[in-house]
Amino acid sequence: MVVNALGRLGVLMAAMVAAALLPSAAQAQVAADDVEVILTIDTSESMQEILEDAREAGERFFSNALSTDDEAFVVDFNNLPRLARQTTSDPDQLKQSLAGLEARGDTALYDAIVFALQQFERSSGRRALVVVTDGEDSASFYQPAECVRQARLHGVPVYLIVLGSPPDPSRDPSLLRNLMIAERSGGEVYYISDLDDLSKIYDQIVSELRRQYFLAFNAGHTLTPEELDQIEIEVVPKGVSVRTLLASQQRGG
Repeated sequence: MVVNALGRLGVLMAAMVAAALLPSAAQAQVAADDVEVILTIDTSESMQEILEDAREAGERFFSNALSTDDEAFVVDFNNLPRLARQTTSDPDQLKQSLAGLEARGDTALYDAIVFALQQFERSSGRRALVVVTDGEDSASFYQPAECVRQARLHGVPVYLIVLGSPPDPSRDPSLLRNLMIAERSGGEVYYISDLDDLSKIYDQIVSELRRQYFLAFNAGHTLTPEELDQIEIEVVPKGVSVRTLLASQQRGG
């Protein structure tokens, strides 16, 4: 059982696991210094007018926010997700993959999230899926619950950056779906009206990843989603804000 504790203060004060299945021992550790990020960009037709701005923000992200030891890759999607660039630490190759993106087709947002999560090569470490989109899903086979399942399976928080104002949840359920995916995966949803804020959010996400910790215990078996939902993280002292991702991994041997 692995818990990603994303501390806003950058210091792991203490963590206590309370659950129906109480572990006999828990271990806390800092994740590796380097990060691995998937930048997933919506290239559906509705992105036509703002794709260039999104591309430029992505280029600045690869040039400025990532260090030489970090790795990233690029996924783009409309009706179908595609791996635009495999894992690399070369910012020039990452930026080159953004240059060929074109806006057309519908928006298979949930399919893209599932596809991107399955591309992660590491089994652990500081990792995140960052998705940039301008609208709700219109073409996916998968549902939001599968996005959460895959995030927990791979231990990767999902950050959704939606270009536009938050919709009225009583009229547009996409807001609640996006919140569910982000919150249950230990990530966050950002709604932005100013594209200049994209670079700031990228920097904020990477900064958060560099303050990531792991709390692990041996449960003796792969925990079910229901058992994962029973686990609570308590941080001492009070007032320290964290977000968590609960992921169950079966160890070999």
